[in-house]
Order: sequence, then C-alpha cells, then structure tokens
Amino acid sequence: MDDKSILLDRKKVKKTEINNLAEYIQLISDQKGRYKYFRGESNRYKTLNGSAFRPYGGGESKTKEYPFLEMMKEFKRAVWNNIDSNTKNTFLAFCQHYGIPSNLVDISSSPLTALYFACKEGKVKLEDEEIYMDDKHGYVYEFSADHMIPITELIDKLDGDNFLIEISLDKLDFISDFTRVLYEYERKNLKGFLNLFDQLLNDYKANTKLKNIAEANESDESSANIVGLVIPEINNYYAMSKDENWADLLAEDETMTKISKMRPFCDAAYCNTLYYLTLLRKYIKFILNHKEYVTYINGIPLFVYDPILSFTRAINQKSVFIYQAFLSYDDEVYNHHVLPLQSLLPDEVIVINDKESILSELDYLGINEEFIYNDFDTIAKSIKLKYSNKIISKT
Repeated sequence: MDDKSILLDRKKVKKTEINNLAEYIQLISDQKGRYKYFRGESNRYKTLNGSAFRPYGGGESKTKEYPFLEMMKEFKRAVWNNIDSNTKNTFLAFCQHYGIPSNLVDISSSPLTALYFACKEGKVKLEDEEIYMDDKHGYVYEFSADHMIPITELIDKLDGDNFLIEISLDKLDFISDFTRVLYEYERKNLKGFLNLFDQLLNDYKANTKLKNIAEANESDESSANIVGLVIPEINNYYAMSKDENWADLLAEDETMTKISKMRPFCDAAYCNTLYYLTLLRKYIKFILNHKEYVTYINGIPLFVYDPILSFTRAINQKSVFIYQAFLSYDDEVYNHHVLPLQSLLPDEVIVINDKESILSELDYLGINEEFIYNDFDTIAKSIKLKYSNKIISKT
C-alpha cells in the first residue's frame, strides 16, 4: 500500500500507515483530539455495515432478509428474566455485545481498544460478505464528532421500532425531540448540516425524477410534460432566501407545521432545520410508498447511540454505537427484497502493519482479550494461551 487513500463504499478516504504501537500513539497525539470515536477491523470490508447487514444486503440475487429482528426477539425471550432493568432499557446494545446481529456498529472512545480489534485474528468470511481478504493489515476507522448527532434518548423510546419509519410518522413528541437534536447539530456545525442538506436534496430529486419519468413513459406522456412531474429545481435552501418552494413544502406537512408553531420566533437556522426534516420525511414516505430500488440513504448524519451500559465488557471497551439507519421492503417490479442502508464513512483510516507485534505490545499494557471481554470463559482461554506460548518458546 503506497497511495494516500483507501477505497471504502466507492469513495476515497484518507489513510495513514503505522508499523508499531509507538507510531500509533504518536499519530493519535498529533491529531490533537480531532477524532472522538474509533473502530477497529481486522479485515478490510468494502463497506462499513452493521452485523445484520453483512450477510445480506438485498438485491437481485436475494429474496430474503437476514432475520436479525427475529433473532433479537428470541434472545429477549431467553434472557429477559435474568437481566437488570437498565439492561432491559438498553437491550439493543446488549444484543450487539453478545453477538446477536443488529444494525448497530461498535465504535469506542478508546483508540487503544480499536487498535486491539484491528490486530486480533479476523473472523471467517461469511458467504455473502463483501470483504477484501487481507490478513496482513488491520484497520482503525476514525470518526469526527462533527458528523454525528446523539439520539440515545430517542432510540431508547423506540422499543425496537425502525428509526427512519418513526421519523416519517406523525408522532408529534418524537418529531419535536428530533427537531431539537437536529437544530443543535446545525448550530454547532452549519457547514456539515448544509452538506447533508445538499446530499438529501440531490438524492430526493434524482429518485423522484426517475419514478416520475417511468410513470410518464408508461402513460406515453411527451418529454415536455415530464418536466412538470418532477419537483422544481431549487438552487438555494437557506432560510433567508425566502424560497417559496420550501414554505409550500412545509405547509403540506401538518406535523411539521405544528412543530414550526411551537417556537414563537423562527430564526434562519431553525427554519433550515424544519425544511430539512420536512424533506427527509417526504423522501422516506416516497421510498416506502413507491417501493423504489434505492441502495443507500444519504443526507443524514451519523446517529450516535451512547446508552448507560452496566455489563463489564462494554465498560472496559468504552463502547459507543453508530445506529445505522435503514429501510426494508420488496420492490414492486421484480419483487426483490430491498434494504436501503445509511452509508457510514469515516473521516480517516489508519492502516496497521505487523499486527502480531502490536498485539504483544498491547498485551504488555494490559489491553488484551482478558481485559476486553472480561468473562470467565475468556479469562480461562487467555490463561491457557499464555501458558501454551510459554511451552512453545521452551521447545
């Protein structure tokens, strides 16, 4: 590897290579807290997806969805009476930590924890996983908090329901809470918010245009009439531009209109938030109503799920999660199951060379399997491995 970037989800992401623990620590120090969260992978995946989406991503060759929701329900029935109330409130995270597939992606506030997972032995490739077979390198993905918004309280209220679908429904309290979170995000990171708005607007226009053109062709409409079927071109969505198209869009959504009236004074940032969320709701409804073949859902921030976790392994790993947004349906034309996923892109990637040596260095610092997992089986396995290595070294 000698170039300065790595291909992830069809996009180039900046990369840096390190050869030992000292170089890694120096790199993290030089970044001066630029990145808040880290994820370690011992193999290189073509995309970053939750474990529920790796074996199956929907498409022409598939007819079924990986039954991760059913797995969660069965796991719940098996353990519910043996876990405390806090774990019950954060059951999605509990499932993730004990290997039940979910749409959560583990990240950590500890760069050393991420480095451990980047260096440990990789898992066997599942049949349908898109993975580059690379045993020589590990990967640490770095995420800036600038692209993330906290939705922990919202997720805990869902009780397993789909977050994007909840956004599209007319639940005033839920939408009001989400509006507040988005507004705070925009105030802290206007540039990032406007970039998301751009992506969402472009995807909405592209997908609704394709649908309208198809409908026009079916009815033998002329190309001149097709233009009238697509949404108007909008070049500027800043609230201060007083674009009447956005005011009309908001007026069409009764729930968002009620939200707008909850605030006596609507500043530019708050109006932008209302317009963005109105468009997102409209786009989600469009996808679900028309059953379009949509691969990825862009234009939404990375959702951070940071529950209070009471089980030791989560505490030791300093675990936080990205809640990967998704939809699930059968397209109407070919009856293929479709799973539009939120694309998860890190800000930078650290490529790890000489994983075995770095694991030994981490073990010397107490960052090892025993510390990371901290259960009886793992402790026994760790002790057995340590003595096995001593026996081998004497022969």
